Amino acid sequence: MKMRGTNFLRPKISNTHPKDLIKNFKLFKGDLVQVVCESCMIFIIVAGKRDVGKQGKIIDIIKDKNLVVVSDIYKATKHMKPNPFYPQGKKLLKETPIHYSKIQLVDPNSNKPVRVELKYTPEQGLHRFAASTGSCIPLPPKESKYANRKEGPLDTAAELVAEVTWRPDITKSPFPNPLMNELERMRRKNMESYAI
Repeated sequence: MKMRGTNFLRPKISNTHPKDLIKNFKLFKGDLVQVVCESCMIFIIVAGKRDVGKQGKIIDIIKDKNLVVVSDIYKATKHMKPNPFYPQGKKLLKETPIHYSKIQLVDPNSNKPVRVELKYTPEQGLHRFAASTGSCIPLPPKESKYANRKEGPLDTAAELVAEVTWRPDITKSPFPNPLMNELERMRRKNMESYAI
């Protein structure tokens, strides 16, 4: 017997086969990329121009489907139903995901799309190099989600957080002596009960 609503409980299965998933992503959020694949891309015309050759920054990466969302590229119209934010409803232009293979990283020196190689060194860590020129392409800075957040009334001030209120001392017990003595008595009593 099929229960009503059971299909909602099933986990969503990725459309990409596990063997086709990209293991080492060479692109990260904040990278400047360019759309390069003209033959296999479905064109969406925005303001009379195609998206091939356009550059934009990566907004989001969907790793389980090998997709990337790039700012101002591959936009589609999303129809919003009437809701508290849009009482009459609205049409919004929204970025849609592009397959990872249809974009390439832009070299900051030449401002052209290049293939990228990843190299790891113990001293310097992970580095990206342009395959054609061999120039180093730096990783984008990691953006903290708390960087632009305003301090609220329940937040602790930075000075109070930095203040040292307790220093560990090996010579002194962390608890008062009467409590430590009581704990020791309980431990001995417990050992005596096991000895019998």
